Amino acid sequence: MRVGKNTYACGVKTNIVTAVRILDKDAADCPQFRAIAQGTRKNFEIGEVSADKAYASLENFEEIANCGAKGFIPFKSNATGACGGAFEKAFHYFQFKQEDT
Repeated sequence: MRVGKNTYACGVKTNIVTAVRILDKDAADCPQFRAIAQGTRKNFEIGEVSADKAYASLENFEEIANCGAKGFIPFKSNATGACGGAFEKAFHYFQFKQEDT
């Protein structure tokens, strides 16, 4: 699943749009992630999630973990793993594997 700037999710190989949120033009994208992931899970199995760093939050990494998926979301330059949970785990994994990218 890839989450796009326009708050939608689609299959990477199939390009099938699996969920969409249409909101006010000034609505923040990050809080929409959970609904998009849950909408996708109704009909599809989620193996991996890639999104831009606007979606990097504890709640979104927890949702990815609840889906049984792996998250590939870059972290903002001021991010730390201090908030804990799935965010901290992903943050430290990214720090450990940073040279591989």
